[in-house]
Amino acid sequence: MHASGRGNPTINLSDGRELVTSYVGPEDLRVALEQNLAEPLSLASADFDEDGVPDLISGYGYEGRGIVTLLPGNVDSIYPNAPEAQQRRANGTFSSAPFISPGRVLGLDQRADFIGAGDFDGDSHWDIVIASSVVPALYLLSGDGRGGFAPAQEISLPGVVTAMTTGEVNRRDGLTDVIVGITNKRQSQVLVFEGPDGALKAEPERFNMPAEVGSVALGQLDGRYPMDLAVTGGNELIVLAGRDRKLSLDENQRATVSPALRSHRIFASRIRSMTLGNFTGGSRTEVALLKDDGEVQLLSPGEVSAKGAARETIETWKAVSLFFGVSSLANQLISTHTSGSAHDDLLIADAANSQLHVLTSGDSDDAPAAERKQVTSAPLHLTASLDVTGAPVAVLPMRLNTDALSDLIVSTSKQSTPAVVVNQPQATFVVVNTNATGPGSLQFAILDSNETPGADNIVFNIPTGPFVINITAALPTITDPVTIDGTTQPGFSGTPIVQLNGSLAGKGPNGFVLSAGNSVVRGLGISGFDFNPNQFDPVTQDGGGAGVSVRSNNNLIEGNSLGNVPFMYAGVRAVGPAVNNTVGGTTSAASNVMAFVGFSVLLPQGADNNRVQGNLIAGNVLGVGIGFQVSGAGGTSNTVGGTVAGARNVISNYRTGDGAGVRISGDGNLVQGNYLGTNQSGDAASNPISPGYGVQFYTFVAGNTVGGTTAAARNLISANGEAGIRARSGSTLTPNNDLNLVQGNFIGTKADGTGDLGNIQQGVFVEGNGLFNIAIGGTTAGARNIISNNKQNGVEITSTGIHILQGNFIGTDVTGTLDLGNVQNGVYLNNTPNNVVGGTVSGARNIISGSGLSGVLVEGAQSTGNAVEGNFIGTNAAGTAALGNDLNGVTTSQAPNNTIGGATTAARNVIAASGRHGVSIGIDTQSGSTGITVRNNYIGTDVTGNNCLGNQRDGVFVNRGSVSHTILDNFITCNARNGVNIPNFATNDPGIRIEVTNNSIFANALLGIDLGDAGITANDGGDPDGGANFQQNFPVLTSFAGSAPARVE
Repeated sequence: MHASGRGNPTINLSDGRELVTSYVGPEDLRVALEQNLAEPLSLASADFDEDGVPDLISGYGYEGRGIVTLLPGNVDSIYPNAPEAQQRRANGTFSSAPFISPGRVLGLDQRADFIGAGDFDGDSHWDIVIASSVVPALYLLSGDGRGGFAPAQEISLPGVVTAMTTGEVNRRDGLTDVIVGITNKRQSQVLVFEGPDGALKAEPERFNMPAEVGSVALGQLDGRYPMDLAVTGGNELIVLAGRDRKLSLDENQRATVSPALRSHRIFASRIRSMTLGNFTGGSRTEVALLKDDGEVQLLSPGEVSAKGAARETIETWKAVSLFFGVSSLANQLISTHTSGSAHDDLLIADAANSQLHVLTSGDSDDAPAAERKQVTSAPLHLTASLDVTGAPVAVLPMRLNTDALSDLIVSTSKQSTPAVVVNQPQATFVVVNTNATGPGSLQFAILDSNETPGADNIVFNIPTGPFVINITAALPTITDPVTIDGTTQPGFSGTPIVQLNGSLAGKGPNGFVLSAGNSVVRGLGISGFDFNPNQFDPVTQDGGGAGVSVRSNNNLIEGNSLGNVPFMYAGVRAVGPAVNNTVGGTTSAASNVMAFVGFSVLLPQGADNNRVQGNLIAGNVLGVGIGFQVSGAGGTSNTVGGTVAGARNVISNYRTGDGAGVRISGDGNLVQGNYLGTNQSGDAASNPISPGYGVQFYTFVAGNTVGGTTAAARNLISANGEAGIRARSGSTLTPNNDLNLVQGNFIGTKADGTGDLGNIQQGVFVEGNGLFNIAIGGTTAGARNIISNNKQNGVEITSTGIHILQGNFIGTDVTGTLDLGNVQNGVYLNNTPNNVVGGTVSGARNIISGSGLSGVLVEGAQSTGNAVEGNFIGTNAAGTAALGNDLNGVTTSQAPNNTIGGATTAARNVIAASGRHGVSIGIDTQSGSTGITVRNNYIGTDVTGNNCLGNQRDGVFVNRGSVSHTILDNFITCNARNGVNIPNFATNDPGIRIEVTNNSIFANALLGIDLGDAGITANDGGDPDGGANFQQNFPVLTSFAGSAPARVE
């Protein structure tokens, strides 16, 4: 492939070179590859061997069969100065090649016309999915995390595949979904495979299409956080709006999900290809289309003015022609970051002319206008046409070197092995002294880079230490892409040795200001920059004081030490719009260390789709730091941590009061795979302890996920000085009904789900005076939280809204067999209505055991309409052994009209082994209120109803002030006092109108039902007296006529 010199200075690609490698695998397939007999078809990448860098997979056809090759990525090509790379350089094994030999070869029964990568089976390892264009099936190759794969598993489809993509659709959950277009003799459809246990373990959602599907793509097209699906069929573009399908929750929640909103747009000619990107610099995703008439067209939406604004559909988007006369054999559009443009670039794979056309928002090259066939007024221009040896078949952008630009993997019709095309710096500037200004300084290097068009490098070669650059005034804003690489300083051995000190610059300057995009800040120590409130800009929300201020897209901040001494206000702060930036990464060389900073990372409104991964964030031991914050009206769709190897952030030592490891004020963010409050091993508290909250939801936010349904998504949230998770609702933002999810986390335990690392306050605390919607747990096993050892309540809810608590272990270890009880109540509902604790399917069952007080306490006059159903309260996870709560199993206190159990046996709670009562309606001096229903429960036995576990006092105790409760259809036995006890009180307000009906009450130590004073109370004629249940007379059997045996009712 011939790319060198084409498109300078906007792009600077090297000539393509064939990936020369040896292969391990079946000999006939190796020979087919080596002799160019295999037909290249498809490309994808993922970190299959979990070493922190992506690997390349290629799909082929060969003699009616298929081949997949895997080339392992080479970490040394991206981090050539890391200590491990230096060691390999010393022993002669270092290589700068992007991939490592040998590659692996896998044989398939079908051609790999389509290929994708993701965790499709929910085991936290990357898998491969392939499809053939002639066989109605998908094929899953499950990965083992070491670069190996299980034999292909066939998944039948109702038609042959015409298009396929993998990625996140609808609500993001950290699991890759699979979307395929299929066709058969009757119809064409799009199938969406998505599920909490892995996409290819789920039944697909089906959408009928007007014509054979030509392409599918995923992106946020309506300004909201769920991922939308764009589909082309014939001359029509269809957009299916993303939504939360609530697949990890029970059927009651899933029944509330509306059908996908569908919009469409019709064009004059058939659409051949489609891709999505941000091509013109707006805040919204755009759609690029390649049509049969040779036109490339760009559809751009308007801007969303405010959260909750009316949804804009594709019909109203502005259409602009970019390019005419594209060959009829051109078949692929690709979005990439190949140029120095601040926006996405658009590649056109032109098979007829054996070229890749690169359209950018930068300057055009000097090709004749007739050859370019572009629209001169269009926002994108033809920057270069790259000659390819053979017709381009598949093009995949990847990061293969030290810069932030996309390199290209290109498969062509003439050779089986792909070619690699790597970006090169336009110029390299060397910092040779520690002066604040002048020749050879960092300041001059930035100025030189800004004045040199194209992406540059800044490296360091300062002769002698200390390598401290004392900044006395703000450095120049970075206005052109650049890689600033402190690891190039001789003597670097893993910890940054070039230090940037801003303490002499006064308050207000930032360290580096990235306004160009596609830049890298690597391997530097940055400290001493401080916020100036008098300089605060209300538009940009910036008052300086950040080590790195990000004001653009596609930047990488990696391998730095941010903060430490002297103090710094913020480590990394985005100033929106700032999209698709990465702070840290998935290798040790990319990890940033942040300490002695007020705010480690700040992502305010407009900072969307960014990643914070693999960092060590020590907050601030002086009590002024927040580990991570999504602030203001809130960044959306950001990821903190992740489900890939090496993505874990370890965040600790955040301040008390309002401090938090992760604070969220936006929608649709993911917090996954992190350690919050512990050491790096997850087996002890951080030193010193983290005095704030582990995670804090702030104000009305929606669609955020803390954790997930796979082991890799699990956060460890333990040993925090306040609550593990705090959800604080407010009254300033328009509420969104989408649920926030807290799933699959260990809250109060060690990383293995055992041991005591309890948070000092609640495990999960939902509070506030406004609406906040949250689901804690879910109905799939992977959604289960372990919420144990916490020094107050396991879960405490004091807010209004939709609150669902399902499928958790509250007070046990991860096995559900050991007592790790919370110090106070397992679940505390305080003046909060309409909550669901448990459910009527087995997956919704909570295990609520070992609590120092009650398993569940429902308290307060506003706590109405709550349902406690289908739980094991006081037992192990199997419901067979005692793990009792120290006070009562379930307690209500001055809380009217709540239900314990339900109308069906599916709602049954098993309530046993309590230190006092199984169910206490009212407690101590607090009344039992009115309208409590206790129905269909096992009270005193195990799950089978055959084995006694008992409660240490009464099965059901009805306290003073109780009126019109119903105790119905329960199995009440083995209790150490009475089955049901409705006593008199000195206050002369015992329980009255208490219906005790159709229960099975036997084998309790005292009475089945005890009314009034303890023990049997004699009947009185006409039953005129008052007292408990009006001192109702017990039935007396005076005669019997009939055949024995018989039942008397």
